[in-house]
Amino acid sequence: MAWFEGATLHQYAEGIKCRIFATTLSGMAQHWFHNLKCDSIHSFGDLFLIFMRQFASSKQVSKTAISLMDIKQEPHETLREYVARFNVAALDIPEAESQIKWYAFVRGLKQGPLFDALQITPPRDFDDIMAILPGYLQLEDAKAARRLESDKYR
Repeated sequence: MAWFEGATLHQYAEGIKCRIFATTLSGMAQHWFHNLKCDSIHSFGDLFLIFMRQFASSKQVSKTAISLMDIKQEPHETLREYVARFNVAALDIPEAESQIKWYAFVRGLKQGPLFDALQITPPRDFDDIMAILPGYLQLEDAKAARRLESDKYR
């Protein structure tokens, strides 16, 4: 569409706007467009409105710090896997404060040595948890290696 580059859409007639819009669609949106009833669109405004109604639910909803509260360590999930999953989710929410991340992380953590330690000596913020985390990851790895070794001798 080199002829369209640099032009503003308001310069074109309604029919041309609709045709140009149609060329930008792909996949489900294109399928939806081709299944519209003939003569059901009377203006570009109509097309825009029904398109938005149809695909509004497809819009990505931005995550908030509250969504971190939904992250829970699964029963068979290792601490390392939980930390990785939590940190990926936290990266999507750069405005989440350290204390909110701390609360959400501990709230989702299953019982174990790290959970116990955080109850005895509560951290000030998420950075405090990340500072002590390597020792607990090493402990988890050592316990897993010991289990494998003992399983091998059974």
